[in-house]
Amino acid sequence: MAHDLSPNEAHDLYRRMAHESSLKGLLKPFKGNRDYSELEEGARGALDKLNLMMQRLVTLTEHQHVSHKNIVLRLHKAKSGQGYLRWRTLRHAVDQSMGFMLWKAVVNDPLTGPQTRQNLLILEQQRIALNMQASVLQYVIRQASDCSGKVQLAQQAVG
Repeated sequence: MAHDLSPNEAHDLYRRMAHESSLKGLLKPFKGNRDYSELEEGARGALDKLNLMMQRLVTLTEHQHVSHKNIVLRLHKAKSGQGYLRWRTLRHAVDQSMGFMLWKAVVNDPLTGPQTRQNLLILEQQRIALNMQASVLQYVIRQASDCSGKVQLAQQAVG
């Protein structure tokens, strides 16, 4: 896949993201709202960068060899508002198939060539990793916000 994220490019993106929005502050004693706010802000920054990577992967599937197999990646919004990558058929008005089973059907199709299978495997591995990372960051954001509120209530109770 000529326009795909190369392993080196993906590694560099992850390294920069980890450096710029480090979550190393997660495992420390939290002393007040500021610590929770900083953690939430760092996680939001990392999630913003991750969302850009997800959008790039969506764009890549629209221009790659997999599109002739009538499937692409799309961002599917969860209740939280966070988008997660899902396989969709290009005929979504007629066929509501979605997800891993759709991907598996294309991979197992005897008409799918070995290079396309390999491309689909790489995309699926990236999809799984990005969705997991987005889910973890979304959880950290929610917990940091909830804990900040609890600390504020505790401080108000003391005066």
